[in-house]
Amino acid sequence: MKKILSTLLAFVMLATTIFAVPLSAQAEVKYPEASGTLLSGQTFTYDSTTETLTISGEGAITGYNWTGENVSPFQYCTVKHIVIEEGITSLCNYLFHTVYDIETFSIPASLTTIGYYAIDYCTFVGGAGKGFIVADGNNNVVYDSLGQLRVEIAKKFDLIDPDAFNFLWVTDFPLFEYDEEEGRYMAKHHPFTAPKDEDIEILETD
Repeated sequence: MKKILSTLLAFVMLATTIFAVPLSAQAEVKYPEASGTLLSGQTFTYDSTTETLTISGEGAITGYNWTGENVSPFQYCTVKHIVIEEGITSLCNYLFHTVYDIETFSIPASLTTIGYYAIDYCTFVGGAGKGFIVADGNNNVVYDSLGQLRVEIAKKFDLIDPDAFNFLWVTDFPLFEYDEEEGRYMAKHHPFTAPKDEDIEILETD
């Protein structure tokens, strides 16, 4: 459950960024350094051929501000692909603030927090009307996260009628799901959901 909530947090932050008003294009194109070390010890490399920024290391990335001495080394840079490798647990505020022309943004399962301004005022290739989605490799995490993102977008644009009541009957609802933290199968909906008649005979099997 912790992993799902963490991923949802990332999606909410990305959803906020999708509809933020981007800054106007900078007069001069700027790229990150070929490699370097962040304030909190993680390292980064930038491949100018593919315009890919990769950040490696362990733990939380911390220490950057919008102005002053500790400005992010990526501020006002053009980067098409951002890859955060496994082991990174948090992206601090302002880390990718005002990064331009992002096409893809890959995050690992270890990431649990994205700072409120970490990707604020970024511009995404395609402009208005284009989506920016990050998805985990676990299908259940993807479904839950995109579902939450869908609801947040609907709320933002007043697409939900508070007076409407649309009754539905769910069939073939999953009976169990595997809980990674508990290390066992749990009731997906509630423990009183009935299995299909043809599956009753296998309830006592492995």
